[in-house]
Amino acid sequence: MVAWKRIRARRLAADPLCVMCLADGVTKAAEIVDHVVPHKGDRELFYSYANTQSLCATHHNRDKQRMEARGEVQSRTFEPEIDVSF
Repeated sequence: MVAWKRIRARRLAADPLCVMCLADGVTKAAEIVDHVVPHKGDRELFYSYANTQSLCATHHNRDKQRMEARGEVQSRTFEPEIDVSF
């Protein structure tokens, strides 16, 4: 889990604001690092920095969960993969 803590810290440092709030024109601090594509136990997806985004608790716990429950795929331009040493 040390690797995940590094990925989380790097994402929040790079994107300290909720990306969904920003898309709505709202500035709100991110609290959660979310997997854009649900990893469902896939370690490669879980540890992929490019598969993460910064979200506030409201967007993560309400909107993102609803999207996943409906089977919606979130579209996003991914950043290049960054090698995180474990």
